[in-house]
Amino acid sequence: MASQTRTKLYKVESKSSKTGVKTYRHSILLEKAFVEDSLFPFKAGDNLSVRIDEDRLIVTRVKD
Repeated sequence: MASQTRTKLYKVESKSSKTGVKTYRHSILLEKAFVEDSLFPFKAGDNLSVRIDEDRLIVTRVKD
């Protein structure tokens, strides 16, 4: 069981081939064992909501 993991926030730069404008996206990568654990509450393709609560990120599934 992998109920906890450590990760980093990654900043990825991309450049538009048409305009040359730089844009950025940010990603948090989660280990395979963590995501595939039976206790992990989300599935690929779920719509998620993320909010900031003091110094924490709270991730919840959006009800359709």
